[in-house]
Amino acid sequence: MLELREDGLYFSHDEYDNNPDLRVFNEAIYYAWNNGGRFGGDATECVEQHVTNSIYRIRTKLLDYVPMPEGLKARLKPSTPEEPMNESLRAGFAKQLLLGADPEFVVLEDGVPTAVSNIIPHAGTVGYDHSGWVLELRPAPQASAWELRQHIARLLASTRLKKLEGKKWRAGAYCNGRPPERPHITLGGHIHFGHLPNMVEAQDAKTGKYWRSPYLEPKTCIGTLSLLTSRLEELDILPTRECAARRNTGNYGKLTDYRGGDDGTHHWEYRAMASWLYHPDNTFICLALGKLAVLHPKTVAAKLQEQAGRAGLTAVLGAFKRDVDAQRALETMDLSKLVHDPDREIREAWRVEIARASKAGGKPMPLPE
Repeated sequence: MLELREDGLYFSHDEYDNNPDLRVFNEAIYYAWNNGGRFGGDATECVEQHVTNSIYRIRTKLLDYVPMPEGLKARLKPSTPEEPMNESLRAGFAKQLLLGADPEFVVLEDGVPTAVSNIIPHAGTVGYDHSGWVLELRPAPQASAWELRQHIARLLASTRLKKLEGKKWRAGAYCNGRPPERPHITLGGHIHFGHLPNMVEAQDAKTGKYWRSPYLEPKTCIGTLSLLTSRLEELDILPTRECAARRNTGNYGKLTDYRGGDDGTHHWEYRAMASWLYHPDNTFICLALGKLAVLHPKTVAAKLQEQAGRAGLTAVLGAFKRDVDAQRALETMDLSKLVHDPDREIREAWRVEIARASKAGGKPMPLPE
């Protein structure tokens, strides 16, 4: 239990030296506990384990559960979006943004989906989901879309999947299932955005104020991601008909669907895109454009609204030529050749990339430093 020290502090002086902001937390806790205030259980646990939690989470819990004077509350409250962030801080957050994904695919036997839960375990970098009817790749987060695509290829070459070599692997958005157990199969290509836990916040050297990464706020870019996904579906870069069929089965694939980010965690996922895993080029362009939509939501939205069709996507890439993924896409890809059949065998579409990954030994790529 968190106890008051003899010097009137709840945290050590060493901790204060490493994080001066804890003085405000100490004052808030002292006020609450000495004036009859009580913590909710979540807040108590969060404060007691403050070393492993971000400052943002501690602040949020204190504000939610601790009664205190308005002046103290104002000091404890994190910076609001309306206040201008130091551009060097913003650039630092952008540089540290990591990209992840968990694309899904279904295994077909004689053209019919088959459950894999008795063949592949649920946990791990390759595991089942949807009660065993779908397989999911879970690559380690990377700094660029190209690096993430390489890691996905390594997972497709995983020895765990050798048990399924005699069956067809299929991605996309939707396919008929196996009635009555599973009348239809829906597939997603979720994209994750986040930071390493110790990179969630940074301090402005001039003001001493702590800022949380602006890229952990889905509401600032969800409209742009929705616009981007609609454009990709319109151009059949994501399978137009299958995406519509998937949405007709329920809420899965809703353009504004996301999970996480609002609870102070260090990552969140956009869940609207179909599984782009059916071709490596589609994989790369969806990841690259998704990253730009989160980093530069206003510019990306403006470019898409200014120009229709593929020209809008080209304009987005051209606006960020210094971005390593945008530069690679402009130099090596023809956006008019990204319409591929989602029913195609995944291993056939990825055979070159899988061969390279197998030659490299299938070793997972490390997190960037």
